[in-house]
Amino acid sequence: MNANVTPAKDELFELVVDDGYKAYPIKNLVGMQIGTLYFNPTDFNIVGRFNEHIGELQAVLEGLDGASINPDGSGGDEDAQAILEGATAKLEPIFNEILGGNFFDAFFAKTSPFAITQGNFYVENAVEVLANLITNTFGEETKKIDKRVKKYTEQYEKVKAKQGKTGK
Repeated sequence: MNANVTPAKDELFELVVDDGYKAYPIKNLVGMQIGTLYFNPTDFNIVGRFNEHIGELQAVLEGLDGASINPDGSGGDEDAQAILEGATAKLEPIFNEILGGNFFDAFFAKTSPFAITQGNFYVENAVEVLANLITNTFGEETKKIDKRVKKYTEQYEKVKAKQGKTGK
């Protein structure tokens, strides 16, 4: 368990607790870092928030149907640009709510969420990467918990078996 109490510079104490938050550099395919995401991927609430808001995200994307969108995510005309600006304004709070903080810019400060990458909007790729990260991290953490629980249950089973042999 990681928890520390250390005096801060101003002689007050600060508590440092491992709450599961991790820093994830966000890089593009050429290896350039475009942002950093700080969040707790094993926070069970993130799964609920993701499921709760994924429909809203899909509705924002469906609202782009028929808009003239350039490959860089800009509008092909004034109407399309207005639609994209409205969609971005709707998308930002949804994305931040899912992640439990202000992380929209970590992904989209340098690239429009509606830039087209491999036939998808960039935001769709970002959401897929996040879903994979959460799924994989939950799997790893579950294995660690199972291993720790197994250690205790094996000890219990040994004691129980020993008691059965002695009739106690």
